[in-house]
Amino acid sequence: MKYLYLSLLCFICTPAFAQVVFNNYDISTGADSSTPVQFVNCNNNMYFFANTPAYGTELWMIDKNGNTQMLADINPGASSSDPLIIGEVNGKLIFIATDTAHGTELWITDGTTSGTKLLIDIYPGNKSGARSSMKNIFDNKIQNSVNGKLYFVGQTAANGSELWATDGTNTGTYLVADIQPGPGSSFPSDINTVNGKVFFWANDGIHEYEPWISDGTQAGTSLLKDINPTSGSNFVRFSTTANGLCYFWARADHTQTGIGPWVTDGTTAGTIPLKNSKNGSGSFISNFVAYKNKVYYYNHSDTGIAAQLWVTDGTYNGTHVFSNAAPNTYHHCSRNFLVFKDKLYFTGGLYKKDTFSSCELWVTDGTDAGTGLVKDLNGNDNSTPVCLTQLGNYLYFIAEDSGYVNLYRTDGTTSGTQMLAPYNATNKNAFDWGYILSLHTYNNKIWTSAAFTNTGVELWSVEDVFPQHIQANTNNTADVRIYPNPAHNSVTIKVTTAYTTGSVTLTDATGRVVKSQKLSSNLETISIYGIAPGMYMADVWLDDRRNTQTLIIQ
Repeated sequence: MKYLYLSLLCFICTPAFAQVVFNNYDISTGADSSTPVQFVNCNNNMYFFANTPAYGTELWMIDKNGNTQMLADINPGASSSDPLIIGEVNGKLIFIATDTAHGTELWITDGTTSGTKLLIDIYPGNKSGARSSMKNIFDNKIQNSVNGKLYFVGQTAANGSELWATDGTNTGTYLVADIQPGPGSSFPSDINTVNGKVFFWANDGIHEYEPWISDGTQAGTSLLKDINPTSGSNFVRFSTTANGLCYFWARADHTQTGIGPWVTDGTTAGTIPLKNSKNGSGSFISNFVAYKNKVYYYNHSDTGIAAQLWVTDGTYNGTHVFSNAAPNTYHHCSRNFLVFKDKLYFTGGLYKKDTFSSCELWVTDGTDAGTGLVKDLNGNDNSTPVCLTQLGNYLYFIAEDSGYVNLYRTDGTTSGTQMLAPYNATNKNAFDWGYILSLHTYNNKIWTSAAFTNTGVELWSVEDVFPQHIQANTNNTADVRIYPNPAHNSVTIKVTTAYTTGSVTLTDATGRVVKSQKLSSNLETISIYGIAPGMYMADVWLDDRRNTQTLIIQ
């Protein structure tokens, strides 16, 4: 498998930032786009799907050393197997994929080509025996495995589409419950696990779509609550949050305005509605996020200005509008939350009644005084920050400025909020709202699918080369200069003090020694050919004195 790997430096000239390294993996070589999507970590590897003209869309993997490979051409040739990751169980990655012989079925991989194979043909022949749960398409934080089993939707002629489980073996893959008996389908969706139980939506043919709960057995699978007796209550996914409770949205009547926030402890009696706005939720549905023993989310406003930030302690009376200091929002992308440096960051706009602002990044410490705008990136227009992701001392996100969508990061301050791009970026619009946008953390790097250059929409990683906790020179007892820095094939070490025994050691971010060599003079050039691009610690020992500096290898 051929692919092009490039390492590019980006220099940020504000005090809050140091250099960052951009690495480009041109999977579909040239201007064609591989458009990698759905990044998931499993057993020290990162998996994703990518498209090439020769093989279509297949499962790919990158390991901690930066080695990238397509694991298997499941649907041979240019036809795609259109894989979709279901989750991880017992150190293996489970996904569904399509080939002409088996249809869409359950597959498994251990990160090797030989270990990537069909797990089970649930619906024999070319009929499809595995289906996606809507939640897994959009959520990298898959939470549908518990107690050594992973839950998914399986389909047979005898039972239709129902809840299944697998432990990663053929014999350990089984139908959990035939919720709508016989060939009819209950079509489970939005599978999530909380406190050892499985929550999901299903239709038993009597109650339409309602919330269900399971312990992984037929006897332990039951309707959680018939929220809407006149028709189905299902609307969107469950969401795991604080104190072992599960928050979700449901429709309590047949109207659109009947949609509201609910909470459950896994019992019928403990499945209750939270206080809702007078206007109801309408179609604006928010994520939930836990912060300081409370749960925050956007809900419809009673004032007629779209949605407001709400907070709850998990009780009806403890649910209310958070604060007039927080922004309201009219933008449906304003569902992003992230707890970062003990504060809650979120997107919002339309600040207070009759006062308008664009959709930007906001922060709160849970108080009125501690709630405010981080930075206005796009003037009177929306920057719409999405994909809030933490790595180290920074919060990364994707946002729009002057019509261009790019990568940003912040340390939480206005001056420390800046756009990031490789030094040779040719495209002002690195991201496209039409794609599934995502930022993912793996191996101390941010990973994304972007079009920074003319290589198309490809896989990129971003890493700090001078993290804030590392000093450029930790010991000045010896006068040592290392150059050039950044370096490529070789580096020179110049010493301006006398010594008897000297050596240099290069260590990567994991603590692994990648180069060790004795020094025999005060000016010595050392080969670093073949060492992967990135940040390294260079320890120069002169007798009992050590000088440590950060070395960047391109």
